[in-house]
Amino acid sequence: MERNAAEAGSAPRSRKERVTLRLRGLAAIACALGLGGCSDPPLTGDGDLTTSRWASLGTLDDLLVDEAEPFDPRLATMFPGELAGRERLCDLVFVGTVHALRRDELDAYAEPEGVPSVSHRATVRCRATTGEGWADLTFAKESSPLASYVRAGARVRVRVRGVEGFEGYPVLEFLAQRGDAPTAVSGRTTYAPVRAGARFDGATPGATLPCGVVHAGTIRPVEREGASHAALVTCRHPTGETTVDVSFAEGVALSALHVQRGEVVPLQVLDAAGATSGHPTTAYAGP
Repeated sequence: MERNAAEAGSAPRSRKERVTLRLRGLAAIACALGLGGCSDPPLTGDGDLTTSRWASLGTLDDLLVDEAEPFDPRLATMFPGELAGRERLCDLVFVGTVHALRRDELDAYAEPEGVPSVSHRATVRCRATTGEGWADLTFAKESSPLASYVRAGARVRVRVRGVEGFEGYPVLEFLAQRGDAPTAVSGRTTYAPVRAGARFDGATPGATLPCGVVHAGTIRPVEREGASHAALVTCRHPTGETTVDVSFAEGVALSALHVQRGEVVPLQVLDAAGATSGHPTTAYAGP
């Protein structure tokens, strides 16, 4: 017997169809909450630079020594020697699960004699005027009972430990609660759409091209001719994405803090084949 259209439309869906619809629904919810999962806008090839709208970050000395302002943990990775041991403020926008460290994990947090040993840790994200950065927040035995009260939206005082912790994040030692952060903060970074820039693999050396930033990796000090810092940056182009090795000259090193998802920045091609690092080698060519 043939079924009419109404009956055909009410036929039960297959398991594969149900799973697909459920995943689409979850992706839509994640997009609405700013957790990612959104489809990027159509690639237009629009390479208009966003560097002209960047606000000044001030001087390096101000960022390193101003203990009254919230701290960007990325600076601890960029300038480890200058910041080790300093006390700073962290305005928390994300706090992960607090973990008790196992005995075999303690060596990674070795301290000089007399400094309280670490007993717990959590991955956190701090917001500052320069942007946001991930950190490994540790708690000494004496302060570990306070760990459960550390939450997103709070301001805490920390000490920069000057070593790399979980996932290579800078280690910050919890010192004290300082109440709520003065401005409202969200638990996630706002989703930023990415415009298509140029393609860097196969580009002409010496050319300055726009990079539509999809992802910016850790900014680290380097010993390279004409550069003090470098980071791996993934750029979108009309047919896909390419990860490039970006060097920053000492005079513009702080601009690396601005290079985040959604920005369009100028990069000069040094070696499109990436013979040295395995990625096309470029130099930041903006302000």
